[in-house]
Parts: sequence; structure tokens; C-alpha cells
Amino acid sequence: MSIDSVEGKSAYLRPSSIEVDLDAIRFNVKSIKQRLGDGIKLLAVVKANAYGLGAVEVSRTVSEAGAEYLGVAIVEEGIELREAGITTPILVLYPEPPERAEFFLEYNLIPTVSDQLFLERFNHLCSRSNRIGDVFLKLDSGMGRYGLPPEGLLSLAERLKVMSSIRLSGLSTNLSDPENGREGYSLEQIETFRKVDRKLRGLGFRDYLRSVANSSAFLDLPESYFDLVRIGHLLFGSYPSRREESVVPLKSVLTLKSKVLLLKTVDQGQPLGYGNSYITERLTRVATLPIGYADGVPRQLSNCGQVLIRGQRANIIGRVCMDALMVDVTDISDVELGDKVVLIGRQGDETITVHEIAKTSGTISYEIISRLSLRLPRICKDLDKTPETVIKAEALTEPSLTKKID
Repeated sequence: MSIDSVEGKSAYLRPSSIEVDLDAIRFNVKSIKQRLGDGIKLLAVVKANAYGLGAVEVSRTVSEAGAEYLGVAIVEEGIELREAGITTPILVLYPEPPERAEFFLEYNLIPTVSDQLFLERFNHLCSRSNRIGDVFLKLDSGMGRYGLPPEGLLSLAERLKVMSSIRLSGLSTNLSDPENGREGYSLEQIETFRKVDRKLRGLGFRDYLRSVANSSAFLDLPESYFDLVRIGHLLFGSYPSRREESVVPLKSVLTLKSKVLLLKTVDQGQPLGYGNSYITERLTRVATLPIGYADGVPRQLSNCGQVLIRGQRANIIGRVCMDALMVDVTDISDVELGDKVVLIGRQGDETITVHEIAKTSGTISYEIISRLSLRLPRICKDLDKTPETVIKAEALTEPSLTKKID
């Protein structure tokens, strides 16, 4: 019997899942827009499957809450949103090669451009279709990753100026050190951006959006706002660093959950897990959870991470496996099979944050949530509408371009 043939499908989903609070996302969008004030637009960054939370549902929610633009990393992510019926303007944040230019026109996506070949190809396609295409130019103001330095960008802008079927709708750059606020390199980059902006206007360009700020800059550098602010991580209730938590009120969106699948008691001195990396120091009650590093739980949490069971912290013991992990529940009374477990989020009076996991794992919080596996069902809680929407893992696949490329 398949899951799809059963009524009440959510009861048959994996015992490990991601719960996404759409109402909390709406709150966060409104809180961010309130700080931005009138006249500054919000681009909600929903790349990497909305940082692992489900791009389609999150994109619908942020659009309804007031985000004027959506930002994705690659063409396929934009196509997925268009095929789901989302009509909000979508900016592909990073340059794509010229041979993929046709997809921008076909799916009404806005490209970020930093080379002449793409511009010429896109202009040709728009002209052939009797349409005007919008483009963002990408300035390298000092990060060195994407974009052109000032002289190169202005030269490219002069080429764009004589192209009849495309227009400049935006100028963007990336700050390399926004977390350090006014003490870092960002103010120099902002000044470089201002100089290029003035020269573009001197060339006759008008009415384009200027975009510099990301989540960190939004919190610390109001002078980076300009016309369009790109916010990703903050939408999901996670601050780039703890020192910024008082700047704007946000609600936590994500809960990573599992259940106790097996309970056993092992003797003192018993090795557990691959490599015998943990040896019990006492008679130990061990709970096995059906979730592992293939689901996005960092392997670095082996023998040092924690989970919440019955509102109490339980230590991860042994190595985190691909599909399972073990925890010590000796000191937690009355643990039973099927008990709910929280790996990220709140249970009772205890909370495990993405920051905590990132710190223990030696990485950043962005990586933790964006690596949550597509095989985890996303359960979207929406108090404003239906009680819950279940997005099954098999539905979370990127659209294929094989047919189109052939």
C-alpha cells in the first residue's frame, strides 16, 4: 500500500521531519519591512530550497506577506517557482552562462549579468520575441567572487545602453564583511558602489534598483539599504550572530523532529557505534533515532551534540550514522518508544538553536539548515489557513531541463 493511497497521509510519513511555521515567517517579513520603512523593497532570498525549508510554500508565504521580489541562485530554482504558479518577480542572484539565457525569457526571470556574451545573447532573444528584458548588473566592489570591477562594469553598461531589447533594472554587489558592521571593510565597498551608481546615472541610466544589503548589513548598516534589501536567513528566525538578536524581533520558524524508534539498556563498558567511538561508563539506557547525516544532521555532533526528549537534553553517543543516531536517556525518566524528539527547536522549557548546532559542528548556521535533506518531509503549519500542509520528500525535486537542453 502506497502513502498516496491512504487517507490521512501525514500519519504515514517518516517519523523524522521538518516543521515549518508559516505564520512565523509572515511575522518575520512584517518585522523586517517595518524596520526598512517606506520606499525600500524586500527581496526574499529563497535559494537552496528556501534554505532547506521548502521553496514553494515559503515563497508563497513571503510574497503574500509583502516581499516584492524573490531571489534564487540558479535558473532551476526560479523555474520551480514559476511552475508552481508564483508570479512575484524573481531575480537569479548569480550570473549564468549565455547558453542558458533562453530560460530567463521563457520563465520571466531576471538575470544578474557580468559579461558581454550573456547580454548580447539575451538581447537577441528578447528582440526575436519582441519583448523588453530586465537585467541586473553585478559589481565586484571588493569581494572578488562574482561581478565586474568598476571600470569593467561601466564598460558593460555602455554596451547595454545601445541594446534596444533589454534595460537596466538593477545594480547589485555583495559585501564581504558585513558581520563586522562599521568596523569592517563594508563602508569602503559601499562608497565604491556609490561612485559606480553616480557614473551610471551620468551615462543616462535611471529608475533602476540598487541592492547592497544582506541580512547582516540590514541589521548593522542602514546606509547599505539603498532601494532593495536581500534577506534570507533572517526570514527564518535565525540571526547571523547572537549580538544582533535585539535589533529586530523575529520568531523561530524551523523545528527538526524525530521519534524514539528503539530503546535498549546496555552494560557498563559496552562500545557503541562505528569505530567504537563511545564506551559506556555505566549501565546506560540508549534510544535510537531514525535520522542521520544523510538527513542533514552534522556528523560532527558525534559524542558531543544533544537532542531534546521530554523537555530535557540528552547527549548524542557514538557516531552520527547516515540514517540513525543514538542518545543517552538514562537520566530521563519514563522515556518510551514513539516519544517525540527535537533536534532543532523548542520542547518544554529547553531550546536547541541552529547557532548552537553550528558552533558545536564548527560551521555557520546557514550551512546547517540549507543541508537539511530533501528526504525529510516538510510539514508546513499555517494557522491562517489549513492546519497543516505536508510536502512529501518525493515532491521536493528540482525541475529537469534535460528536454529543453536537448
